[in-house]
Amino acid sequence: MRKVISFVLASILALSVANTSYAQYNKIEYTASNGNLKLVQVDVRDDVTVMYFTYVSSGNDSLAIGGDIEVKSKGSYRTISLKKYANITSVKDNAARIRFKKAGEKLNFALIFSKFPVAKEFSIIETPVTSLPPMLNVKNIQIDTSSRVDFIDAEKFFAEAPMAATGTKVINGAVAQVVSDKGLSIMVTNSYIAQFGRYQRFFFDIENKTGRSVEFRESGVGITAVYKDGKVRAMTPVPVSEIKGRVTGQEVVGGILFAGAMVSTVYTITAISTPGMNLTTNNWANNFSQTMFALDGAAQANFAKHPEKFKKMLEEFYIKDGMIKDNSTFGCFFNVREDKSIKQIIIKLMINGEVYDFSFDLKHTF
Repeated sequence: MRKVISFVLASILALSVANTSYAQYNKIEYTASNGNLKLVQVDVRDDVTVMYFTYVSSGNDSLAIGGDIEVKSKGSYRTISLKKYANITSVKDNAARIRFKKAGEKLNFALIFSKFPVAKEFSIIETPVTSLPPMLNVKNIQIDTSSRVDFIDAEKFFAEAPMAATGTKVINGAVAQVVSDKGLSIMVTNSYIAQFGRYQRFFFDIENKTGRSVEFRESGVGITAVYKDGKVRAMTPVPVSEIKGRVTGQEVVGGILFAGAMVSTVYTITAISTPGMNLTTNNWANNFSQTMFALDGAAQANFAKHPEKFKKMLEEFYIKDGMIKDNSTFGCFFNVREDKSIKQIIIKLMINGEVYDFSFDLKHTF
């Protein structure tokens, strides 16, 4: 997610230089629309007001910022819009919701607004945009400004109850599984591909905001097929040499690089074939169409004349070991052979000391 912990922590901690009117309070009265939500502390800094929350799960529930969030002060028509957030996801950013597995699980997060007077009563109002009710409405907030406490150590606060967001997206027919955890945003997309053979293709799109480089290893990817008869078998990626061996100019001209209605983004010849360019973008959650390698007419014509360029592109982005630098994205894909008797494939990714599972019910046609 674009506003992950490290990004916002820098914004919060950069305001720690003591030179003006800072104040912080934890004696607060309020009415929350969600009984699982607690407003822990309000820190008023030089130019922002940071509100720290703890959410305690009731079991098998989820949380995210839904619509716009504003502060409305009693007796004033002025509203203060949300500037940033930390350790929570937002539906508006097309991000996965934070999902809890059991009752009692906690999430610590912060909402950051422009500085405003907190001495008089105010409310936090979230605009509903989904079928779920607003989760972050907190009304009639009254702060006892006669007593002050130390600033919250934001980094420690978030680390005590970190974010782990998971979810499934179906975008124009393409199935994507998404995870955000410890500064990594991971998306895995599945699609049926009739390109130089018949395959199930899986594309990893990873954004690293951990503050350090993260290693991606091909050996850290496990592939398990679940068959319709209940049998379970391990699978391995098709060698890229097999796919490259089937590439001919006529196939490129024929347009079989397209995957019908699933493709919504078209890449130009420059964007897709320039050495060193990554297929991924900063907006990792919308990159599903990159699994299709969609090309416009000019790109197809170019590759038809120079199929070696297309082979080079396949080689560059096919799964292999790589280092994902901080504040960068990484993309790779692999194919497994199509088999209509397989109903589900489970991808297990070991990365950054954690293991993540991605489960896909297969489609066997476009």
